[in-house]
Amino acid sequence: MSSVSKKYTILESWPMIREDFEAFTKDPTCWFIEQFEKATRDRDWEMVNKLIEIFKMVNSPHEEHSH
Repeated sequence: MSSVSKKYTILESWPMIREDFEAFTKDPTCWFIEQFEKATRDRDWEMVNKLIEIFKMVNSPHEEHSH
């Protein structure tokens, strides 16, 4: 069994970006907490995985991006 995880584009992981963008940019931490709470309350483990992927995308440095 392969342990390679699929890398998603931001639109694949976050199709609701248009609706969420303003709330996300105003307070990303609060946005993540609200989304994780809703997903766990709904037992939507697929959404939890997508939120983790989004979190990784927006919080980890990318190879092609340097400061």
